[in-house]
Amino acid sequence: MGMKKLFLVIFGAFIVLNIFPRSVQITSSVLTEIDGLFNNSVYNIHRDKDGFIWFGTDLGISKYDGYHFTNYRVGDVPFAVRRIIEVDDKLFCLFGIDGTIVCFDSKAEKVLPIEFVPVSLSKAVFSDLYCVGRNKVCGLYKNELFAFQIDRVDDRVIFSSIFKDKRWQDKSWIQICVDDKNRLFALSADCRSLLYYDFENRISSVYDISKLADEYDVSNIACIFVHDNCLWLQKRWKGVFCYNLKNKTHRHIDLPEVNFDVRRVISLRMNNYCLVTWNGLFQINFEDNPTQGKY
Repeated sequence: MGMKKLFLVIFGAFIVLNIFPRSVQITSSVLTEIDGLFNNSVYNIHRDKDGFIWFGTDLGISKYDGYHFTNYRVGDVPFAVRRIIEVDDKLFCLFGIDGTIVCFDSKAEKVLPIEFVPVSLSKAVFSDLYCVGRNKVCGLYKNELFAFQIDRVDDRVIFSSIFKDKRWQDKSWIQICVDDKNRLFALSADCRSLLYYDFENRISSVYDISKLADEYDVSNIACIFVHDNCLWLQKRWKGVFCYNLKNKTHRHIDLPEVNFDVRRVISLRMNNYCLVTWNGLFQINFEDNPTQGKY
């Protein structure tokens, strides 16, 4: 990843983390391996409860205190970290590009062994993994959804498979995401249903989005996002589809000047969004909402 793209990823993540107050004038700078960053390929950035910034890189993780980097390998070989999940105080769940999971104690600065219950999941390679509540994560494995309660026992971390809603088992699922309240959304393999699950309140529902699938070719969906009751579906290199979960309106958004390999959709304020792409950051404003009116 070039320096320009690295800065854009870091700057975009700062927006996600809401580090900058709206009234502050931002002065940008480029942070690379020269400054102590573990590796210039940055996949994820997380701000922990103590205010430190953690970077998931191709080689492991980097902690930044605003002045200096501290780098950590999380195994005998380089481990590319796709997502950093702060499970509990000083305990991180690191989700790798290869689909495996590593637990890291940031206080003791060491990797902790993981035990899965049932044991059959111990060698699972997940296609995605998200935090869905305190000490809970949900993963997608072989088109099935799995939720885990994470508990630390001495120097071990136990991933216990917890309840599975019947609706989870009715379909195969290809993409998952969470909203800003850690509520789970899962897209069915036929792209005609969207599962919603609120782990905190044990509320579940399934949205019928077949109207969108009937009108557009929504196969080969690379990722999904949910903001303000609107589902965003990223079709690789083919733009973004938006579907309003309340009024069921929808449309295809295609901006020629944007490289539409969208990695993240960030809600800045009502009807105002930032698209994080490999080509840079792009702001998009809607007169009404993402599925209606001009933009």
